[in-house]
Amino acid sequence: MAARNRGTAEIRSPQHLVDPVAGLREIARILKPGAHFAFSVPNADGGFATWRGRWYSLMVPTHVHHFTMRTISDVLRRAGFA
Repeated sequence: MAARNRGTAEIRSPQHLVDPVAGLREIARILKPGAHFAFSVPNADGGFATWRGRWYSLMVPTHVHHFTMRTISDVLRRAGFA
């Protein structure tokens, strides 16, 4: 028997949160087992990170954090998304 989808959550705002670990921890807490979670953040190490000598998505002060693959992986791990 196929597994049932217990819901889906999607956000595009971890870079806007003062405490992204706490915000993502709350999402982990309310998700049902088997639910899907998707998110997106600008990659500070990505191909456009230094386009024309400046990062296009810096957006201070709205982007409180700037993530790389390493740092967002650490945030997700600390929030309970192992």
